[in-house]
Amino acid sequence: MILIQHLEKYRYLYLSAALALLAGWYFSLPQKLFSTPFATVLQDADGQLLSVLIADDEQWRFPESDSVPPRFATAIRYFEDEHFYLHPGVNPFSMARAAWQNLQAGRVVSGGSTLTMQVIRLARKGRERTFLEKLLEVIMATRLEARLSKDDILRLYASHAPFGGNIVGLEAAAFRYFGRRPAELSWGEAALLAVLPNQPALIFPGKNQHLLLKKRDRLLKKLQHQGVLDSLTASLAMEEPLPDSFLPLPGEAPHLLLRMVKEGKKGQRLSTTLDYNLQTAVADVLERYQRQFQGNGVHNAAALVMETRSGRVRAYLGNTGNSRDHGSQVDVITAPRSTGSILKPFLYAMALEKGWTPAT
Repeated sequence: MILIQHLEKYRYLYLSAALALLAGWYFSLPQKLFSTPFATVLQDADGQLLSVLIADDEQWRFPESDSVPPRFATAIRYFEDEHFYLHPGVNPFSMARAAWQNLQAGRVVSGGSTLTMQVIRLARKGRERTFLEKLLEVIMATRLEARLSKDDILRLYASHAPFGGNIVGLEAAAFRYFGRRPAELSWGEAALLAVLPNQPALIFPGKNQHLLLKKRDRLLKKLQHQGVLDSLTASLAMEEPLPDSFLPLPGEAPHLLLRMVKEGKKGQRLSTTLDYNLQTAVADVLERYQRQFQGNGVHNAAALVMETRSGRVRAYLGNTGNSRDHGSQVDVITAPRSTGSILKPFLYAMALEKGWTPAT
């Protein structure tokens, strides 16, 4: 009776407090979670990587992908957050277990963070690891779960997780370590990249290889034990060697990439009509002819290959050579030229259509 009277007396106070807490929870998450700059990525018509311009903060961070490959998604869940699809952003059992392990060890040996909480931590980088910060992570993680789907949260993690050095995000890591797209990674490669963000500064390819190998193989054995991999697939994956250095990113059509940046498309993923194989073939031919003619004072050459029926550009070579002494960085395709020079290729094409030969 006394309790009911108490609730009746202070009901507006309690209601106001509840509304305030709900409003605080609802507005705890900024509308734009990440404000970091992205690299500018140029792709051909089939999505093959042509070239990349590093982000303004000197990080190899590709624009966010629209999906996460199944192998990496499975590997990262079993390594970081096995119950990712079951919890509301926070796993109280994992946090309780981590707290007990930390008390027993007398130091922080486990965090108990879910992948959702790690996304929040990545977005709030530079914050001190305090109890208050952990509480904020918990609150914001539940809000993030209410805003986005599980797959979107996993996509954010894969796009912003650190992978050693100045490599950020799964896509950049796949190209820098293995020279291929994330969807083309093997189980061994996917498992390796799944364990890298856990200690990117301490353990990454080329540094503490034995520790990295143990972590990768431990994950592969867990995947086998859980029935995700059969014994043969797991054994073959554990036989895969670790990369010991970074691979260079492709540098095809650099003049087109810089042209797109000047046109205000910096930090975007740019899809083109180019054909990677034709682009590299034309580049080889152009370089060969430029070396042949440079003895005659010809130091620049450019080529634009188009389909006559569709008008699509299939290869874009703005210039040749690497020497700045002769302006190789200048995009000759867009450079102004005389009317006579403009007409020459059209006149030549008309001559070929009439059946004339170069000898004619």
